[in-house]
Amino acid sequence: MLNSLLRFPLWSIVPLIFIYLLLGITARHADVEHHAAIITLTVFLTATWLWICSKFDETYIAVLAVFILITSGTLKETALYLSWGQDIIWLLIAAFVIAAGVVKTGIATYCSAQLLQYAHSPRMLCYTLSLFIVFSAFIIPSTSGRAAIILPIFLALLDRLHNHPHLIKALSLLCPSIILLSAVASYFGAGAHLITNQILLDQGYASFSLLNWLWLGLPFALISSLACTELILRLFTTAQDRSLSLNLLEFNPLQHSSEQLGLSSEQKRIVGILALILGLWFLEPWHHISTTMVALLGALLMATPGIGCIKFSHAIKSVPWSLLIFMAATLTMGAALIESGAVTWLTQSFFAQMDTTHWAAPVIFTTVMIVVSLFAHLFIQSRSARSVVLIPIVVSLAPQFNVSPVAMAFVSTAAAGFCHSLTSSAKPIAIFHQTETQSMFNSQDLLKLSFYLAPIMFVLLFIFTFLIWPLMGMPIWISTE
Repeated sequence: MLNSLLRFPLWSIVPLIFIYLLLGITARHADVEHHAAIITLTVFLTATWLWICSKFDETYIAVLAVFILITSGTLKETALYLSWGQDIIWLLIAAFVIAAGVVKTGIATYCSAQLLQYAHSPRMLCYTLSLFIVFSAFIIPSTSGRAAIILPIFLALLDRLHNHPHLIKALSLLCPSIILLSAVASYFGAGAHLITNQILLDQGYASFSLLNWLWLGLPFALISSLACTELILRLFTTAQDRSLSLNLLEFNPLQHSSEQLGLSSEQKRIVGILALILGLWFLEPWHHISTTMVALLGALLMATPGIGCIKFSHAIKSVPWSLLIFMAATLTMGAALIESGAVTWLTQSFFAQMDTTHWAAPVIFTTVMIVVSLFAHLFIQSRSARSVVLIPIVVSLAPQFNVSPVAMAFVSTAAAGFCHSLTSSAKPIAIFHQTETQSMFNSQDLLKLSFYLAPIMFVLLFIFTFLIWPLMGMPIWISTE
């Protein structure tokens, strides 16, 4: 039974056993104050191994880990309950209620039809669709939620372009790729962003506001998305495909007819609510109402009879509670790593003999963290789980190398947008991989895309980390003055 739950052979447990033995030997010689840190590390490493090697649900693993930490006396029971009261949980609940209203009225699909009707060539179609997907990150929380919104648009295009298989394959790869890469544009574009912010707060560092994240994330999201768009066009379409003349004037994902309807009164009200929410978010420095309170206001308006479009009870059912439970549990795990001193003790033990003052050490450390963050999706599928594993380590190690922990946390989180290598690497890729009737692309197509996209992402991250983001107000080096 155990073997059936594993993705890899039982020999994959050997490294874990070795780590257990190492921690056990260390525990015998460690001070009493470090015992809690060793227990926390043991539980954390076991959870990470289960995320990588088992088929257990990721939320189940996180809750089990917290349960063990609490029952072992390492973590207080109230820590789990308090995690549900954190603002990021309520922000996501409100954001999903708002998204439920947007989905119900079909505004996103309507807007896509209005934009795509001006696409007269495959290149223009791909770039217009990419830009639409990028800006959808500000309305729909989570990458899987955006995939569900974009899928009907893709299926409508599939119906119109069924005679052009190369273009269809390119679009099927384009949609999930841009969804994943553009998530960094928005503070709530992925749960991993909120986890990163909370870990920074827990360790006593400044966190990112919605506007700060937008200022830093949107340029990178746009450039990486547009680069990926051109790459997909070059790799999966021919010159003949790209020279096609398209006519999408009658394109309507909502109804396959030539009738183009304007916004209904209900849709206009929802657009007004969205404009109010976005306006209040952007004006936060002036009115000082928190992002979460603005989101709650939007959720309440979305469910208000005569103003909104959805019953509150129905909207709440659309909230992915498993994701929220996972986030609450992983935030509790992160807090345990910090409060027990596990991260500090681990970094001091492993890097005590390393010359972190060498002039090249900061560059090497930053480069290694970028590479690790880019390819962590091959081992840990969940984007949020990758943040739980990587960000505490990154934030704790960065100061030793004279690197800003805040900047390094953002860089690592931005790199997590690259998770294109396998169909199981991200939910959007799995959603677009196959329709009810046919497969859109195969594993070789994904590997081909990843082979070319990985170095592009590395170069972009390197340039942004050492040049562009410092110019935008996020220096990578810690000031020694």
